[in-house]
Amino acid sequence: MVWRNLLYNLFQKQKVGENVMKLLRKLWLIPLVSLLLTLGIPKGYCEIGVNLYPSKGTIFTDILLEAYVPINSRNNIFWDDVVIALDVPRGQENFPLTLNIKCPNQHPYSDLGNHTITVESFYWDGSDKVAYGYATFEIVEYFPCDEWLVLNATYHDLLANYSDLTDDYNSLLADYNALQADYNTLQNDYNSLLANYNNLLNSYNSLASNYDSLNSNYYELKSNFDSLNSTYHYLLELFSQLQSDYSGLKGNYDAFSVDLNTLQALYTSLLANYTHLQNDYYSVCSNYNTLEVDYNSLNSDYDDLQSKQDTLMSDLSTAKNLSYIFIITTIIFIGIAIYLAVRKPKKIPTSISEV
Repeated sequence: MVWRNLLYNLFQKQKVGENVMKLLRKLWLIPLVSLLLTLGIPKGYCEIGVNLYPSKGTIFTDILLEAYVPINSRNNIFWDDVVIALDVPRGQENFPLTLNIKCPNQHPYSDLGNHTITVESFYWDGSDKVAYGYATFEIVEYFPCDEWLVLNATYHDLLANYSDLTDDYNSLLADYNALQADYNTLQNDYNSLLANYNNLLNSYNSLASNYDSLNSNYYELKSNFDSLNSTYHYLLELFSQLQSDYSGLKGNYDAFSVDLNTLQALYTSLLANYTHLQNDYYSVCSNYNTLEVDYNSLNSDYDDLQSKQDTLMSDLSTAKNLSYIFIITTIIFIGIAIYLAVRKPKKIPTSISEV
């Protein structure tokens, strides 16, 4: 749609520009004459005759310009307002200035209609004399210029692109409408899902709160379960051990029961013997008391003997030490005596000369 508007505006502007240029080409003499009247006509101005052969054709027509310009003049040739020949000389010959010209292949100079060829002639003598001559050439068949061809090729390319873009636009529009319908359906589904989501979210929050509570209770119960489980296994081991001990005790009980019966018979027999032994015990106790008195008397005698023994042992130790001292002293005296006996006596001097 944007390309369509752009091309439409471009063509509208181009048509308006062409109409304006045609109008300006037809009316350009009016402002030129007004300008000349305003500025004043130069001194020595004259109008020269200009003929064109042929006076109509196309932009490819060879045009022979014949201008009756002053002798010894320099001349400028204009096609509408563009210069097509500059400083063309005119000598002393008595024939008009002739020049082959062509239409400029450029918009708007190559458009259909009349185009003005102007000859501007100046004298070589340095004076300000100037002469003008005018002729009209009509272009009866339009041939586009290079710029038009480029624009036309660009236009067709843009037109092809516009057609492709239009097809793409229609395809995209159809896709957009389908997507819009899908979007509306999805929007309704979304609103429904959003309501369900909010309900589920509330349910989830409630369940999450219950879950947290149950989770804390679970960990507490798990801790208690682990504790009870360890206690259970411990008690199970104790039970197995007690079961084993019970079986052992049961066997021992049965054996002890047999032994008890045996012991009961022995007890009866021993009870009779006990009575007999008790009588003997009383007799022995009487003998024991007598022996205890004798023991106490002997123990007193033993203590006296022990005291005497300690005194004798003390005297014996003192005597032993004195004997050791006496023996050591005797050995020392014997050693001194032997030393003195073995040592040689010194000679004593008998006179002073010996001294």
